[in-house]
Amino acid sequence: MSLRVYSPAVGLPVRLKVEDRNNDTHSVETEKLTTVANAWETLVFDFSNQASGTAALNLAYTYDMASVFFNFGTAGDGKIFYWDDVTFLPVNITGLALPLDFESGTLNYTFTNFDGGDVTRINNPQSGGINTSAKVGKMVKNAGQPWGGSWIALDAPINFSVLHTFKMKVYSPRVGAKVLLKVENLTNGGIFYEKEVLTTVANGWEDLTFDYSGINTANSYQKVVLIFDNGTMGDGSANFTFLFDDIRLN
Repeated sequence: MSLRVYSPAVGLPVRLKVEDRNNDTHSVETEKLTTVANAWETLVFDFSNQASGTAALNLAYTYDMASVFFNFGTAGDGKIFYWDDVTFLPVNITGLALPLDFESGTLNYTFTNFDGGDVTRINNPQSGGINTSAKVGKMVKNAGQPWGGSWIALDAPINFSVLHTFKMKVYSPRVGAKVLLKVENLTNGGIFYEKEVLTTVANGWEDLTFDYSGINTANSYQKVVLIFDNGTMGDGSANFTFLFDDIRLN
């Protein structure tokens, strides 16, 4: 699982515990240290590496309650922590996977552009509101084809076994711009699923929701494709420049 944390200091232990709400002897917990002070970071918790002295992960159990402990093992002294976006990740979390928040300094966020789409990872130029993260994606739709866009390949297929709703933060220059979010098989572009929604805010961040309840979970999807204003030729101007961030299953 992952958890976004805003900590007042570096090196403080954050412990995440999951358990059966009806049987607290069925539990597993693991811990990570904060690496950033007074800024947001995403901590990833691997429950296959349980905290010392605690029970191991048992996949036969039901885990339906979560607890988070800040500065675990130390009596409180008034330190304040913020936390957000508790997310269940695919089993393979060592490489590029959902959520895509563009914050890592080691992961490769290279997009493959096509037919006029151009995506880059940049410092957030519109920090505020629902998105104060340091890095975001920027899509400039240039002249080329009306379907110009970009895609990125993850290091493992997306796990749709439980969650079937995508969310993505978007900063659009106008209301009513079409945003298409598509997933594809890694090697067969004929295996895909897509949904399109309209922006409702101009020059401000909003969290768009894409209903993937109709997806065929028997297929493998490992590519994430973004197309803005599908069906309209871009011109590379500010009117065809979009920011996006925090692509995640919800």
